[in-house]
Amino acid sequence: MSPSTKEPRTFLFVRSTLRSLLRSIATALRSPKYPNLNPILATDSTHVRWDVKTPPVSGILGSTFVSSRHQFALAQPTTHIRLMSKSFPWQIELLTAANTTCEDIWTAVYNCLQQVIEDSEWGFISQDKRIRETIEKASKKRMERDNSADPRPRRIDYLGEATMFKGLEKDDDFAKVRLYPGNQPLAETWVIKLDK
Repeated sequence: MSPSTKEPRTFLFVRSTLRSLLRSIATALRSPKYPNLNPILATDSTHVRWDVKTPPVSGILGSTFVSSRHQFALAQPTTHIRLMSKSFPWQIELLTAANTTCEDIWTAVYNCLQQVIEDSEWGFISQDKRIRETIEKASKKRMERDNSADPRPRRIDYLGEATMFKGLEKDDDFAKVRLYPGNQPLAETWVIKLDK
Protein backbone atom coordinates (compact mmCIF):
# COMPACT_ATOMS: atom_id res chain seq x y z
CA MET A 1 0.00 0.00 0.00
CA SER A 2 1.44 3.34 -0.98
CA PRO A 3 1.71 6.18 1.58
CA SER A 4 -0.80 8.26 -0.40
CA THR A 5 -3.47 5.52 -0.12
CA LYS A 6 -2.82 4.88 3.58
CA GLU A 7 -3.10 8.54 4.60
CA PRO A 8 -6.68 9.12 3.38
CA ARG A 9 -7.86 5.87 4.99
CA THR A 10 -6.25 6.82 8.31
CA PHE A 11 -7.75 10.29 8.06
CA LEU A 12 -11.20 8.85 7.32
CA PHE A 13 -10.92 6.43 10.23
CA VAL A 14 -9.85 9.20 12.65
CA ARG A 15 -12.57 11.53 11.39
CA SER A 16 -15.21 8.80 11.71
CA THR A 17 -14.05 7.89 15.22
CA LEU A 18 -13.97 11.53 16.27
CA ARG A 19 -17.51 12.11 14.96
CA SER A 20 -18.80 9.06 16.86
CA LEU A 21 -17.11 10.24 20.02
CA LEU A 22 -18.56 13.75 19.68
CA ARG A 23 -22.06 12.33 19.07
CA SER A 24 -21.70 10.17 22.20
CA ILE A 25 -20.61 13.16 24.26
CA ALA A 26 -23.42 15.33 22.90
CA THR A 27 -25.98 12.62 23.67
CA ALA A 28 -24.58 12.08 27.16
CA LEU A 29 -24.83 15.80 27.87
CA ARG A 30 -28.54 15.99 27.15
CA SER A 31 -31.28 15.84 29.73
CA PRO A 32 -32.93 12.40 29.50
CA LYS A 33 -36.37 13.86 30.22
CA TYR A 34 -36.02 17.15 28.29
CA PRO A 35 -33.50 16.50 25.46
CA ASN A 36 -34.11 19.91 23.84
CA LEU A 37 -33.31 21.79 27.06
CA ASN A 38 -29.73 22.46 28.10
CA PRO A 39 -28.98 19.94 30.89
CA ILE A 40 -27.62 22.71 33.13
CA LEU A 41 -31.21 24.05 33.23
CA ALA A 42 -33.25 20.80 33.34
CA THR A 43 -34.66 19.58 36.67
CA ASP A 44 -33.60 16.00 35.97
CA SER A 45 -29.96 16.78 35.17
CA THR A 46 -28.85 20.13 36.61
CA HIS A 47 -26.17 20.26 39.27
CA VAL A 48 -26.55 24.02 39.70
CA ARG A 49 -27.26 25.02 43.28
CA TRP A 50 -28.38 28.62 43.19
CA ASP A 51 -30.29 30.66 45.75
CA VAL A 52 -32.36 33.00 43.57
CA LYS A 53 -32.03 35.73 46.21
CA THR A 54 -28.53 36.35 44.86
CA PRO A 55 -27.54 37.44 41.33
CA PRO A 56 -26.58 34.43 39.19
CA VAL A 57 -23.08 35.79 38.56
CA SER A 58 -22.30 35.57 42.28
CA GLY A 59 -24.81 32.91 43.40
CA ILE A 60 -23.83 30.15 40.99
CA LEU A 61 -20.45 28.46 41.45
CA GLY A 62 -17.99 30.60 39.46
CA SER A 63 -16.59 27.87 37.23
CA THR A 64 -20.10 26.58 36.45
CA PHE A 65 -21.42 30.06 35.69
CA VAL A 66 -18.49 30.97 33.43
CA SER A 67 -18.56 27.69 31.51
CA SER A 68 -22.36 27.67 31.08
CA ARG A 69 -23.46 31.29 30.81
CA HIS A 70 -23.14 31.54 27.01
CA GLN A 71 -24.49 28.07 26.25
CA PHE A 72 -27.81 28.07 24.43
CA ALA A 73 -30.80 27.29 26.64
CA LEU A 74 -32.39 25.08 23.98
CA ALA A 75 -31.06 22.77 21.29
CA GLN A 76 -32.88 24.72 18.57
CA PRO A 77 -32.53 28.50 18.16
CA THR A 78 -35.12 30.49 20.06
CA THR A 79 -35.58 34.11 21.04
CA HIS A 80 -38.86 33.78 22.99
CA ILE A 81 -39.30 31.67 26.11
CA ARG A 82 -42.06 31.88 28.68
CA LEU A 83 -41.28 30.98 32.29
CA MET A 84 -43.80 30.37 35.05
CA SER A 85 -43.75 28.66 38.42
CA LYS A 86 -46.02 26.83 40.81
CA SER A 87 -44.14 28.66 43.58
CA PHE A 88 -45.08 32.21 42.59
CA PRO A 89 -47.83 33.87 40.51
CA TRP A 90 -45.72 35.94 38.08
CA GLN A 91 -45.09 34.95 34.48
CA ILE A 92 -41.80 35.84 32.77
CA GLU A 93 -41.75 36.62 29.05
CA LEU A 94 -38.15 36.34 27.92
CA LEU A 95 -37.48 37.92 24.52
CA THR A 96 -33.89 38.06 23.31
CA ALA A 97 -32.32 39.54 20.19
CA ALA A 98 -30.14 36.46 19.70
CA ASN A 99 -30.48 32.81 20.69
CA THR A 100 -31.48 32.62 24.37
CA THR A 101 -28.66 31.53 26.69
CA CYS A 102 -28.56 29.96 30.13
CA GLU A 103 -27.48 33.30 31.55
CA ASP A 104 -30.55 34.94 29.97
CA ILE A 105 -32.75 32.44 31.81
CA TRP A 106 -31.02 32.88 35.18
CA THR A 107 -30.99 36.68 34.86
CA ALA A 108 -34.68 36.82 33.92
CA VAL A 109 -35.64 34.74 36.98
CA TYR A 110 -33.50 36.88 39.28
CA ASN A 111 -34.75 40.19 37.86
CA CYS A 112 -38.40 39.14 38.06
CA LEU A 113 -38.09 38.18 41.71
CA GLN A 114 -36.28 41.41 42.67
CA GLN A 115 -39.23 43.56 41.65
CA VAL A 116 -41.24 45.27 44.36
CA ILE A 117 -44.68 43.80 45.02
CA GLU A 118 -47.08 46.40 43.67
CA ASP A 119 -49.92 47.83 45.75
CA SER A 120 -52.56 46.04 43.65
CA GLU A 121 -50.70 42.71 44.06
CA TRP A 122 -50.43 43.33 47.80
CA GLY A 123 -54.19 43.88 47.88
CA PHE A 124 -54.75 40.27 46.82
CA ILE A 125 -51.79 38.80 48.71
CA SER A 126 -52.74 40.43 52.01
CA GLN A 127 -56.04 38.52 52.00
CA ASP A 128 -54.18 35.24 52.55
CA LYS A 129 -52.79 35.27 56.10
CA ARG A 130 -50.24 32.49 55.49
CA ILE A 131 -48.76 34.14 52.39
CA ARG A 132 -48.80 37.59 54.01
CA GLU A 133 -46.92 36.25 57.07
CA THR A 134 -44.40 34.44 54.82
CA ILE A 135 -43.71 37.67 52.95
CA GLU A 136 -43.44 39.74 56.11
CA LYS A 137 -41.01 37.25 57.69
CA ALA A 138 -38.83 37.02 54.56
CA SER A 139 -38.87 40.79 54.12
CA LYS A 140 -37.75 41.27 57.71
CA LYS A 141 -34.84 38.83 57.20
CA ARG A 142 -33.87 40.64 53.99
CA MET A 143 -33.86 43.97 55.83
CA GLU A 144 -31.72 42.50 58.63
CA ARG A 145 -29.12 41.40 56.07
CA ASP A 146 -29.11 44.84 54.44
CA ASN A 147 -30.26 47.79 56.56
CA SER A 148 -30.27 50.08 53.51
CA ALA A 149 -32.62 47.82 51.51
CA ASP A 150 -35.96 49.12 50.32
CA PRO A 151 -38.50 48.20 53.05
CA ARG A 152 -41.25 47.44 50.53
CA PRO A 153 -41.83 43.72 50.02
CA ARG A 154 -40.29 42.14 46.95
CA ARG A 155 -41.47 39.21 44.90
CA ILE A 156 -38.58 37.15 46.29
CA ASP A 157 -40.16 37.52 49.74
CA TYR A 158 -43.25 35.70 48.44
CA LEU A 159 -41.14 32.52 48.30
CA GLY A 160 -40.18 32.57 51.98
CA GLU A 161 -37.37 30.03 52.37
CA ALA A 162 -38.08 28.11 49.14
CA THR A 163 -35.54 30.04 47.05
CA MET A 164 -33.27 27.29 45.71
CA PHE A 165 -33.35 26.91 41.93
CA LYS A 166 -33.95 23.27 41.01
CA GLY A 167 -34.21 23.77 37.26
CA LEU A 168 -36.87 23.97 34.57
CA GLU A 169 -39.43 21.37 33.65
CA LYS A 170 -42.34 20.96 31.25
CA ASP A 171 -45.88 20.88 32.57
CA ASP A 172 -48.22 21.59 29.67
CA ASP A 173 -51.37 21.15 31.78
CA PHE A 174 -50.19 23.74 34.32
CA ALA A 175 -49.04 26.08 31.53
CA LYS A 176 -52.45 25.88 29.86
CA VAL A 177 -54.31 26.73 33.09
CA ARG A 178 -51.78 29.41 34.08
CA LEU A 179 -51.73 31.13 30.67
CA TYR A 180 -52.79 34.76 31.03
CA PRO A 181 -56.04 35.41 29.11
CA GLY A 182 -55.27 36.98 25.74
CA ASN A 183 -51.75 35.49 25.52
CA GLN A 184 -51.10 32.93 22.83
CA PRO A 185 -49.78 29.52 23.91
CA LEU A 186 -46.03 29.22 23.41
CA ALA A 187 -44.30 25.89 22.75
CA GLU A 188 -41.27 27.00 24.74
CA THR A 189 -43.07 27.46 28.04
CA TRP A 190 -41.09 26.12 30.98
CA VAL A 191 -41.95 25.80 34.65
CA ILE A 192 -39.37 26.97 37.20
CA LYS A 193 -38.95 24.54 40.07
CA LEU A 194 -37.88 26.02 43.41
CA ASP A 195 -37.38 24.40 46.80
CA LYS A 196 -35.80 24.94 50.23
